[in-house]
Parts: sequence; structure tokens; C-alpha cells
Amino acid sequence: MTANEILDHIRQGGDSRELGVKALFNGFRRPMIHFFMFKGLTPDDAADLFQETVIKIVQGISRYHPSEAGQAWIWAIARNALVDQQRSMLRQSRVVQSFESDEELDQKLSSFADPTVEPSAERVDECFERGFAKFESIESDRAYALLLQMEDKSIDEIAGVIGRTKAATKEYLSQCRKKLAPFLQPCRELLTM
Repeated sequence: MTANEILDHIRQGGDSRELGVKALFNGFRRPMIHFFMFKGLTPDDAADLFQETVIKIVQGISRYHPSEAGQAWIWAIARNALVDQQRSMLRQSRVVQSFESDEELDQKLSSFADPTVEPSAERVDECFERGFAKFESIESDRAYALLLQMEDKSIDEIAGVIGRTKAATKEYLSQCRKKLAPFLQPCRELLTM
């Protein structure tokens, strides 16, 4: 059964939907799980994400138009599900980094642990976290690209995830850093106190 036929069955509902979902599961399970694992997920996480992708396909079937290439539509949902998963994982494990070396940042942060400083004084790491979170709420795509870079992803990897050429990705990341700078300005001022 072709991808378009699978999606047509799912759109019809009832027994036809069940047939379409089974065909989707059987035809896409293995390649999608391998794709997710290639992108860094564990086998268990990849299997879970595949199931979530199938659910998203079924729930979003009203957005599919029969004139579209079914294969491309299915894989677009899979890639979007992966991006959502990666964003979630990055948010959970994120450690906001400054543009300075780790030693310099540790040294400056330790100065804020001084007991003579008022308890209400703002800590640099909290300032960075808050500034980045505010930036992320306004510029989520740009924040995600910067998070990928902070996770030491290569330009090629980032380009693949955000769907740009390597040169366009370099320029985009540069623009992202420029847009982030005003959100972190209060933190830079704390470092000079």
C-alpha cells in the first residue's frame, strides 16, 4: 500500500482507518525508528516517538490533502515530532552557558556566593536562565537553534534540523546571537559589578 493510500484509508475512518493505521505501522515503523535513532534517540525513546508520530498522523489527518505526496507528509510529521522531542529534552537538561570560558564563569559565579552580599542580590546564572527563557518565549526557533549549538552540534547537524544550507545556518546563528544579546545585557552588567 502506498503512503497516499494509507492516508486515504485513515481519512475514511472506521474499519478503513484501522487498516490504514496497521499499514502505516507496518510500513513505517522500522525506517522511522532507525531515523530517530540516527538522530540520537535511544531505541526505547525512538519506539515511543514512533507511536506518538502515528497518533499525530491520525489526529492531523484532516490537514492532509490527497493531492499532496503522502510519503513527504508523513515524514514531515515525523521530523516535527522529533524536533518537539529534542526541544523538550534540551529544555529539561539545559544548562545556560555564557560566551566566556567555564573557568571565568565559575570564578564570577563564586563571587556571588559571598555571604556579605544581600540575599536579594541577583545571581548571574539565574539572570542568564531568565533572560534566555524570555528570549525563548519570543523567539522559540532561534532559541532552539542556539541550544543545538550549545549542545555542540555541528553546523551540518543544525542545518539538517532547521532545514537550511550550511552557509544560511551560519548566518542564522549569527543573527540569533545578536537577537539574544539584549536579553542577556542585564547579566553582563552583573558581571561587571
